Amino acid sequence: MKKLLGILVLGLLLSGCEQNKDKDIKAVEKCADRATARHFYDRQLHWQKLLDNAVKEKWDWMIEGYERNVKLYKNYAEKSLKHKMHMNDQYNINFKKCEKEFRQNPLSFRAEYE
Repeated sequence: MKKLLGILVLGLLLSGCEQNKDKDIKAVEKCADRATARHFYDRQLHWQKLLDNAVKEKWDWMIEGYERNVKLYKNYAEKSLKHKMHMNDQYNINFKKCEKEFRQNPLSFRAEYE
């Protein structure tokens, strides 16, 4: 019975650590989203200008691709972390900076980004 109780307590402790880890990753992700927001916005504006020009010039074969890219960058912060890290070098750079900042000041970092 004591062993069972010990296993149960250990299991609860480990699951609590995983929840904190997930919260920490979300906080670092939020920091990286903020740091990369301007880049996302600039990319969205770039594709929007191309889309506007394609509509004006009636380049129907290009419109769908431009619309897809405008939508991608408009909603980039809502994408999964895996997607953002895979598709954007600037995001990777900012994520690593935020991760370093988190390691240096975890309490103040959590207070700002959680």
